[in-house]
Amino acid sequence: MEMMLDSFRYLILKTEGEARLIEIGFIERSVAFDFKVALSNQEKYVRREEEKKRSETSEFHIDFAKSGLRLKQAC
Repeated sequence: MEMMLDSFRYLILKTEGEARLIEIGFIERSVAFDFKVALSNQEKYVRREEEKKRSETSEFHIDFAKSGLRLKQAC
């Protein structure tokens, strides 16, 4: 999503895949702002879900010898 340089009420959406531009204009600035916030929240949600999938598929492994982490010896 890109904002038009001369207005807060108009935006351009770029679609993925085939190159397409969608121009959107709003009468009120508040409605345009709400739309941008909703799109931003959706993008964050998609990123979090993708990150969650990546973390579930990858193994979590710490190499203690390379990391310098050690357990304290009991007294």
